[in-house]
Amino acid sequence: MMKDQCVESARVPSFDAYPGVPPSLTKQQRRVLELVCLGLKNNEIAVGMGLKEPTIKATVSGILRRLGVKSRTQAVARVCQTGIGPCDRWQAGFDSFALPQGSDVQIKSLQRFLSLTEREIDVLSMVGQGMFNKEIAFQLGVCERTIKGHVGQIMRKLGVDTRTKIVIELFKLGSVVCLRRSRVQPA
Repeated sequence: MMKDQCVESARVPSFDAYPGVPPSLTKQQRRVLELVCLGLKNNEIAVGMGLKEPTIKATVSGILRRLGVKSRTQAVARVCQTGIGPCDRWQAGFDSFALPQGSDVQIKSLQRFLSLTEREIDVLSMVGQGMFNKEIAFQLGVCERTIKGHVGQIMRKLGVDTRTKIVIELFKLGSVVCLRRSRVQPA
């Protein structure tokens, strides 16, 4: 299925059903946030909604300001951690993007997760909390280039191409993975 078809066919519940989403978000902002939570990029969202990419970029910027976060990854992490969006549906298996319990896809995703080193799991945990490379590097006492290398390896092993999709994969795998206690706790 093409990405723009995913935009139209995605069975994502409306954020109107989640009281934790700021009521100040417009209907368009809520829909764009839903699509960001599915891992779609600005150009994919623009095509699917029939809008121009600069309009989507401005809409995403407004969403980030209203949520009080600095990146799409942090926005998705906030939505997933507070259970105010489709992330709770991924785990429960209610939408087309969910991983059904015991499915081959879920087993392969879990195998990919298990291929991560202990340090990569620490970094993954921090990325899942919406932390930037610089913050993770400071927390772990290493240089930012080392963290970039770990994040690149994590993306390769999990089969994703953005940090936002890392967060989505964590929540698709379920609470056992995303709530794992790291040896290093963020400050």
